[in-house]
Amino acid sequence: MAWLVGWAAAWILIHRLISGGPFRSGLVARIGERPYRMSFAALSIVCLAGLGHAYANVKPTSIATAPWLVGIVAVIQLFATLLTIAGLSTRNPATAGMANLVDEPDIVRGMVRVTRHPFLWGILLWSASHLLVRHDSAALLFFGSIGAVAAMGMWSIDRKRRLALGAAWLDFSRRTSLVPFWAIAAGRQTFAFGEIGLWRMVAAFVIWFALLWLHPFLSGLHRSLV
Repeated sequence: MAWLVGWAAAWILIHRLISGGPFRSGLVARIGERPYRMSFAALSIVCLAGLGHAYANVKPTSIATAPWLVGIVAVIQLFATLLTIAGLSTRNPATAGMANLVDEPDIVRGMVRVTRHPFLWGILLWSASHLLVRHDSAALLFFGSIGAVAAMGMWSIDRKRRLALGAAWLDFSRRTSLVPFWAIAAGRQTFAFGEIGLWRMVAAFVIWFALLWLHPFLSGLHRSLV
């Protein structure tokens, strides 16, 4: 459990202190924006791999879950998968390296109409859905730390973009919402189903179904290797 605590702390701290904190500007000034992003991505992968390995070694082998709750979690994770794929494949000023798109008049399209942080919401919902069925301390550390970083990331990105882009970001944020569907419900945005893209919906369903099918196998495989 000590390793899980350490990796969870490392995962949170690198995002809080480096990506969204006081060390980022100094590192960018010293090594440049692109090398910084590549280095931080590599560091994140290492921390996430360590976190996952530590969790797999201490999590309970099995849990009893009501079928109705399994169904709810599955639906949440399908939506989370769609948000994640859309977030990775949609032009969005809130995405790293795309801040310059904020002035484009038609930039609010597809899933960005739903939320300006689709990728992070996908990760947050994925984490939260697991915590609906797993309440042990190992799950709270693993899924909780991942979800917390996703939630903090939305606030951090909004703050950095507001400081860097000023009025252009304020206009973009008025036409979008942090909370999914909030801008649509408030009448500040409309929902355009066709803009999301059929290929994204098909890809989300395929990945979601594959993960559901592989989930027991992957858990068993890890335990057979350690």
